[in-house]
Amino acid sequence: ALPEVFANFAVQRQNNYGFAAVACDQTIEQTANRDSKTKGGLIGFTMNRASVHRWLLSQSERARITGQCKYMAGINCKPRNKKDLDATKCQNYENSVCGVLATITSMINPFNSDQDGLVNITSGVELPKDSAKSLLDAEKLGEGQFTAFCEDNLLSKKPDIFTPIKRNKIRTFSSKTKTMTDKKGQTIAVKSTRNLFARLLVISKTHEIDLKGLLSFSLSEFPLSIATVSGDLVKTTKSKMFEVLEKTASSPVVDVESLQNGTALIVDGMAVVQAMKGKWRTFGEFADSVFSYLLNLVKQWKAVRLDFVADRYPSLSIKNAERAKRAAQGVQRVHIYNKDQNIPKQWKKYLSCGDNKESLAVFLCGHWSTYHSAQMKSLESFYVTSADKCYLLSHGLSPSDTVQRIEVAELRCDHEEADTRLLLHSRHAAEAHAEIIIKSPDTDVFLLCTAMQKTIGTKLYLMTGNGNKFRVIDVAAVSDSLGEELCASLPGFHAFSGCDTTSAFLGKGKLKPWKVLMQHPEFCAIFSRLGNLPIHDDLVDLLNEFICLLYGDDCSRSVDECRYNLFKAGKCSDDALPPNSDCLFHHIARSNFQAASWNRCLSPMLQLPSAVGNGWQLESDGQLHILWMTCPSAPESLLEFVQCKCKTGCKTQRCSCLKSGLKCTEVCSCSECQNNPQIMDGEDESDSSDNDDENDYDWDDDDNMFDDLSE
Repeated sequence: ALPEVFANFAVQRQNNYGFAAVACDQTIEQTANRDSKTKGGLIGFTMNRASVHRWLLSQSERARITGQCKYMAGINCKPRNKKDLDATKCQNYENSVCGVLATITSMINPFNSDQDGLVNITSGVELPKDSAKSLLDAEKLGEGQFTAFCEDNLLSKKPDIFTPIKRNKIRTFSSKTKTMTDKKGQTIAVKSTRNLFARLLVISKTHEIDLKGLLSFSLSEFPLSIATVSGDLVKTTKSKMFEVLEKTASSPVVDVESLQNGTALIVDGMAVVQAMKGKWRTFGEFADSVFSYLLNLVKQWKAVRLDFVADRYPSLSIKNAERAKRAAQGVQRVHIYNKDQNIPKQWKKYLSCGDNKESLAVFLCGHWSTYHSAQMKSLESFYVTSADKCYLLSHGLSPSDTVQRIEVAELRCDHEEADTRLLLHSRHAAEAHAEIIIKSPDTDVFLLCTAMQKTIGTKLYLMTGNGNKFRVIDVAAVSDSLGEELCASLPGFHAFSGCDTTSAFLGKGKLKPWKVLMQHPEFCAIFSRLGNLPIHDDLVDLLNEFICLLYGDDCSRSVDECRYNLFKAGKCSDDALPPNSDCLFHHIARSNFQAASWNRCLSPMLQLPSAVGNGWQLESDGQLHILWMTCPSAPESLLEFVQCKCKTGCKTQRCSCLKSGLKCTEVCSCSECQNNPQIMDGEDESDSSDNDDENDYDWDDDDNMFDDLSE
């Protein structure tokens, strides 16, 4: 072959387009061979060698003549455009490029991230610190295990290559959180409720028991009148209180025609976010949808000021237990970096995390700050909260200018709940508006509006409900019908009878305490005092009397005495008795702390003391947990009660009862006992009698009940 051909082995087939180089043999096939071929080709053409040679020698001439004839006839083959330049191919390439750009845009920028943790570059999910550390140390951990395997199984005197290496369960971004269920508390509570008093009857034969003193203890791991068997708060239907207050006014519901122009509309931001329905691809689309919904509300209710108020979610909070109960299992922390980031597919699960909701509120504030003035339409001022700050978004100099964003120092606060923050914004709006509409579905907000109506001065309206139950309530009318003294007692009463952070009384709900309050109006002044820190002893004594009335005991003045009287009347179940004085004191402390937060809702800085020591305690996991009691759950004499299971007649010091200097009782499961002959006599009499009834209680199942209580 020619050197230049051997070096390249390629030819440029066309002059019109670049990148048209093809192999030499392919070019010959597509040109000379194509123009000179016969109808049937070379195969089967002839068997004469001389004819084949003549056909091959004249091939180039035939191809040239054929090509010239086609050119003269105007049927010369025109080269087609490259397939890569076809319209469909170009559109496919354009779509692919746009898809790549959209994917990169939806991801976070790892170079601009201000997060210290390990973050998923696609979803923005942050891995917990313990999981991130184990994932980053995976290689080091594996190398250590491999080295240990070699030393123990390969370099040892007895090699064993079949010994498995332990698999490391390292949690990644795709790992799911599993919920562990602990039923220890439930087991103890069921045992205590079933057999406690029956045991006391048996023990009383050999031990002197003060029943009145005994009932001053909770006698269970948790006070079952205000706690569940697993140690959670007893919940109640708060909306019942909403209905009671609403019915006190003759005609509290108003329509839009009765409202003046230029009102202020204050909305619970997270309630609006939770109620939004639709399909959004990115966070930017969701923010635009929320803003459009808010503008429709502004137009419908003739408002010129709009406040978007969101909650805060500090890591140490008295509401963590309630939020953890509402949260979905396996929820992950997702950071929002730009408007083109895709929203999580499990939207409700995403919103169940407090950190995610606070991050979403910050994003909404930032995104709305990029709008043009024309997008605000008739809205004059837009107040948006972002963490502990609040920003005012107003029109620029021209419709095409970006909205002006100014931080409002008066609305910077340390409030955690939007419930109290709504009232703070209402007081700020009252300086320039004659009517204020608050949109919230929460009963707590309605009670706070009713309690603070006189202080704010401006007429308040509450927008609540959905569908056929949607209504706007005249809060001033409800407040006037209740009276100033009763309105002042609402925060303390609501906290004491049960809310998100305090327990309700099992079986009492909201209506029974309210009925007692209406029958004894002197307690209004007492509930008005809830919220004053610290708690005074006379307040605790008066609330003891209220609980006695709530449980139907008009004679008692303390819950311990009430428990004794109810027990004598036949109410022997733990949950049918009020909590003892120790548990009630801690309940009052929690109610007082929550009422203090509500009573200071009109102040930017609540300046609350630590929740530790006010009904909560800080445990080893770094979180606040409810402090149910500080006294023992049962008397020391019962916690130290001894019972044996001897099989040899209780003769030696191996018998726990004999060693403690006590006689055996029916609670003991010993056989042929000689430490208490009365047991043997009773057994003989039982055997000789005609009564075939069996003991209703299985003592063997509950031998360690008091040991569990002491723990």
